[in-house]
Amino acid sequence: GPFVCCTSLKSINLPETVTEIGEEAFFGCTSLENINLENVKTIGEYAFRECTALKNLNMNNVENINTSAFYKCTSLEIVTLENLEALGANTFDSCTSLISVVANKLEFLDTYTFIDCINLKKIDFPEMRKVMTGSFHNCTSLEEVKLDNLEALGERAFCGCTKLKKIELPRIKYLGITV
Repeated sequence: GPFVCCTSLKSINLPETVTEIGEEAFFGCTSLENINLENVKTIGEYAFRECTALKNLNMNNVENINTSAFYKCTSLEIVTLENLEALGANTFDSCTSLISVVANKLEFLDTYTFIDCINLKKIDFPEMRKVMTGSFHNCTSLEEVKLDNLEALGERAFCGCTKLKKIELPRIKYLGITV
């Protein structure tokens, strides 16, 4: 990617013409705190991998986030994904500070999407239909899950969620299968 390991880069203001962030574009930019993604539609694989200073991201216009795009973004706390319907595998893998994800249209989680997000406490994805294997694996702070429209739940989806106290799955049809 064009900015791989630019470890002093703190902020970037993208012009309105940028609609896609390519594969590994900002991989290893450990000082990156701010980036505007208002016009971005697609985020490539590993695009922000190990951007350990990113805290909050508003991705309301993003339609596609690929595999491991935010892997080990350990300062990331709040993510807003208003128009996204699916998340790729390991998208937020090891985002250990992640506490909140707002995603009202999200319908599909690929494998291990939120694995090791140890501070994620509550999820409420009203349109979620399918959660693949290990999607919330080792989310040790997760206490409450609300998935009103979920139909299929993959194996080990909540494995290691030791604080999980309440889960609502009123429309579930398939449990614990490879979906």
